[in-house]
This record gives sequence, structure tokens and C-alpha cells, in this order.
Amino acid sequence: VRGLQQHFPHVDIHPQIWTRNIPASSMPVHLTLKAVQLLEKRGGLPRPAGAPRTLFEELVWQLRLAFFSKLQNIADESVLHGHLEALGIPVDEVEAEISNGNAHAALSLDMDDHRNRMIEGSPTWIMNEGRQRLYGNVGYRAIAANIQELLEREVDLPDWC
Repeated sequence: VRGLQQHFPHVDIHPQIWTRNIPASSMPVHLTLKAVQLLEKRGGLPRPAGAPRTLFEELVWQLRLAFFSKLQNIADESVLHGHLEALGIPVDEVEAEISNGNAHAALSLDMDDHRNRMIEGSPTWIMNEGRQRLYGNVGYRAIAANIQELLEREVDLPDWC
């Protein structure tokens, strides 16, 4: 991760990333995010007026910064709760979505989808009802060419790209 930073000087990576405060698992983060996403989908978390991101999107961003830039152990419940509170997301409602099984069920569906679509890693672009897949370090011109071909195609024939 630190080696990649040289290619992205605008990204702040803590010099001790993956050597200190290493989360034991990503599951607490994913469960928390699923719970927030469920609340947001049901209308329980209104989008802040004029905000460029939803609360869910902002939480995702803040947790990435917390881990990569601030070296926080984002698997720690107190750290997660601190980020929820900072954004005004009700911790008790998030915890209820986790404890009642809703967040677990939603995360399980995501994991099933991941396996069924055979996603090897990130990023993976799946297009054309799963018949096209771009994976890894794919240049934007290759992505654009694939999308353009799908948009311009009139009949269901094999793509050239």
C-alpha cells in the first residue's frame, strides 16, 4: 500500500499502515455499513441538505480516511460508534439492525452475489449481463471502449472489445 502511494501523491497514507492498529477483521465495518445502508434505504437517514454525499457515502469515506490516513482500528466498535456519532447517525438504530439480523442477512446476500458473479477482486467491472468483465488495473480508455460499444450496439451480437 505504501509503495502504491508514490503513484497517487494526493492520497494520504499513514507511514505505519498495516503495521500498527491492524483490524482483526473487516466484518464489523461491513456490518455497520450494511446497517447504515438499510436505515438509509428505508428513509431513516435523510440526506443532509446540500450535501454532495449521503450519510452512508460520507461514512464510507470517513472510515477509509480513518484507516488509511489516521491509522484507526476501524474494526473496533468504539471507533465505529465514534464515526457514527460524528455524522449524527443514531448508534442505537444501527446496532438494532445488527442485533436483529437484518445487517447480517444483507451482508450475506452481498457475499452470495460476490461468489455467484465470480468477482476476484477490486475493481471488477461486470457488463453485458455478466458476459463481459474487466478486472484489476484497467485503463479508462478500455473501460470507455467497452461501455461505448454496449451503448452503440443495436443487436445482441458478440462485441469486438
